[in-house]
Amino acid sequence: MLKKSAAFFHVHTPKGAEKAGFYNKLKRGSLRIVKVESGTDTHLEGATFCLKDADGQVVADGKTDKNGELLFEDLPWGTYSLHEVFAPEGHSLDTSRIEVEIYGKEVVEITVENDKLIPEEPTTSIPKTGDTRTNPWLVGLAMAGMLAGVGGLVSYLIKKRRK
Repeated sequence: MLKKSAAFFHVHTPKGAEKAGFYNKLKRGSLRIVKVESGTDTHLEGATFCLKDADGQVVADGKTDKNGELLFEDLPWGTYSLHEVFAPEGHSLDTSRIEVEIYGKEVVEITVENDKLIPEEPTTSIPKTGDTRTNPWLVGLAMAGMLAGVGGLVSYLIKKRRK
């Protein structure tokens, strides 16, 4: 546990006692996330991330801005894991776990890419409704049937007359 005040102690050496002190100050850093579309330089707004500490506890979360950036500030030094929770609309979710180490005053910057989703073509056939065209095979079959019927009738009448 960090002590908020200075701790002083005496060190005894052969030359005598020396007074020493120290401050236990927690060092902090920052993490900048840049979200881009894979294969392009397009920055993506609306990606939601959560940052977990080494114990798996969520220490920060947020959403990328219009520039595709998200900044987590004032993080204690240590190792963290970054998780994408929601992907920007029209893009796939990155389910990988990204390990990040925060040591130093510099801002650690990482770029996370998302693939653009390609809409699938519909695979179901749509029935034709309101189609006024008639199938030519059906017309031909009907005409052949009528010709056969007329031919049969004529043949019957000729045979009947000869009797």
